[in-house]
Amino acid sequence: MHQQINKYETLIIPIDYDKKFLDLNGEEIMDYYNWFLNIKTERMIHLCNFLFDNQQDCISEKNLKVIEIFLLNTVSTQPKPIKKYNEEVKKIPLHLKSIAKPTNYIFDTQTISICYDIGIFMGELIINLDSKIFWKLEVDDNFADYGQPVLAKKKSKFSINPFIVAKNAAAKIYDGTYKDEQLISFFNTWKKAFRVDA
Repeated sequence: MHQQINKYETLIIPIDYDKKFLDLNGEEIMDYYNWFLNIKTERMIHLCNFLFDNQQDCISEKNLKVIEIFLLNTVSTQPKPIKKYNEEVKKIPLHLKSIAKPTNYIFDTQTISICYDIGIFMGELIINLDSKIFWKLEVDDNFADYGQPVLAKKKSKFSINPFIVAKNAAAKIYDGTYKDEQLISFFNTWKKAFRVDA
């Protein structure tokens, strides 16, 4: 990392990730997906320019360690609004209320932006390793990633939402449960699931 984090250009995602995608109409979902397709290359270039001296060598598995260090050093939160917290508590089934608690924080916009960019990086990296992998819009409303960009491969039932994976890694970092090289481990799991040759 050769620049200060406060110089990292924050991406403003045009959708509330706390809102359920099932509540969005088809036009809103398509607008979001088209927005994603239009910004992903620009965001990849931005991340690569920020972290690496030579952008040509950016898309490489060896750089996952740098990406991980970047995430480890940039997770920041703010308190979750009380109203939102109370709404989440109300949704917990009565028999689980004593053990299940919603988080009392939300990630700030910079952390969300970095998770998004890391998701794009990991997605483009695996596509670079196997050209049969591609981005697609998840249109099956039985899946948790409905309405979101996911990675898929022809003739494979496996799909993954890299942004959510990066966001979950950030949550583990914040909670103190993240293990060293876990992001790399996640990526290796994708390679196995997609049957990417080493």
